[in-house]
Order: sequence, then C-alpha cells, then structure tokens
Amino acid sequence: MGQSASLYQVTNADFLKIADNLNDLNLFDIAKSSRHFDKSFEGLRFVLSKNRDTETTDLVQEIFYPVLFLGEEIDYANFDFENTPDDFDSVALYFHDPSKVALINQLLELVSNDDFVKSFNADELNTNDIYPGKVWSTGTGDDHAFNITHMLQEFINLKKVFNSAAIGNDYVICTIG
Repeated sequence: MGQSASLYQVTNADFLKIADNLNDLNLFDIAKSSRHFDKSFEGLRFVLSKNRDTETTDLVQEIFYPVLFLGEEIDYANFDFENTPDDFDSVALYFHDPSKVALINQLLELVSNDDFVKSFNADELNTNDIYPGKVWSTGTGDDHAFNITHMLQEFINLKKVFNSAAIGNDYVICTIG
C-alpha cells in the first residue's frame, strides 16, 4: 500500500458547513466529485514543475500541498506519537479557495497533453527517486503502471478536477494518506 492524494470538489455552501463543524466531516458524502491519485501525485508534480519559473513551480507544489487549512496544523516533527490521546482526530484540512482553484486551472490549461508527454521521462523520475520510487516505466502497454499512458491519464484527470471546480466557483479539498 502506498500514498495517494485525493482531491474533493466542494461547493461554497458545503464548504461553510465543513468550516462550521470540522470534526463531523464525511468528504465522500459532501463532495460534488472526487479524484484519487494513487501513488502518481508526486510524479505529476515533478513533471509539471520541469523548466518552470519559481512562481509557477510554487503553484504546482500547491496543487497537492495547499497553504490554506481549517483546523489545527500538527507539527509532526515534534509530535509525541507515544502519548497520542484516544480521541485524537483533529487535524488540519487543507484546501484551495475558488481564486486559487482558478489560478491552478489556468496553469493546467496552458499545458497541452503533448507538452506533458514531452516532459515525462521515466528515467529522470527514477534517477530523482520520485515517489513511489524507482518504478517509473518506459513501457507503453496497458500492462505497465507508472508509464506515460498512465501518467497522461492522471494529468487529464487532474485537469478535469480543477476545470470543473473553476467553472463551479468551488473549493478543492486535498488529502494525502
């Protein structure tokens, strides 16, 4: 099992409900739509950051690691895992507001599928040990995971999430786990 990033599209009204009652949250029930990027999100981030200026690279970084959050941010570097309370379930919920969604959508729309394919290099991803590690494949068949076919579909799915949220003037909530 590995890490996946999940993006949840949430209306303004539903986001306000979440903000009012963060501890009673079921994203699956409240989200208009959701997409899960199983072990591919770091590869997307790496490919989309290639040959970009600092401002664009920072925006790409924020796609899966938003700056804004609800709740309490946990300092895991200093967290006492040995003495975690039984009722510990309060964590930060990271999100993009509609203005950030629009910016990310604009960025993604500027990257054509052909541009993404040209930027994808399995050997480079392996050399840089991009998560999930040295599994990136140069094979092109459906029987190969973490190859250009797989990653292009993930890129298309990423674009769909932010395009739909931008059109709806919605929030996007991001979780990684």
